[in-house]
Amino acid sequence: MKSIRNPLIFGTLGFLFAAGCIVLITSGTAASLLVLLVLPFGLPQGICSNANQAAVYVQAPHEEVGTAAGLLRTSQYVGAIVASSLLGLLFGKHPTDHGMHTLAWVMVVLSAGLVIATVADRTLPREALPREAVQPAVGAST
Repeated sequence: MKSIRNPLIFGTLGFLFAAGCIVLITSGTAASLLVLLVLPFGLPQGICSNANQAAVYVQAPHEEVGTAAGLLRTSQYVGAIVASSLLGLLFGKHPTDHGMHTLAWVMVVLSAGLVIATVADRTLPREALPREAVQPAVGAST
């Protein structure tokens, strides 16, 4: 049995840490340090992606898993659109340290909100049980 809650908490804390790192970098930061910054973003992204899919699979009623998965994907697209809009708004025609730091603070606030929401969400199962363990068998009386 695998946990869903713990990876989501770890992942959101990872996003918060990565956003905090961006607050500290400037246009003079060495490229090697920027390359290292990929890890605090990439690792939580992969962990949260898998945990969110598992949460959808475990929590959605069997007959609505497809709809729930589609809504998850739609929310990811909406987030990407909002992020792109925010980049355009804060960077304009020329990226600056100030624009990057403003973006980083927005990311810190959003990440902190994700951490709080994830920790406070009592509907997240601590363990991802196989669907057979939570759904009655076909033909079983309910």
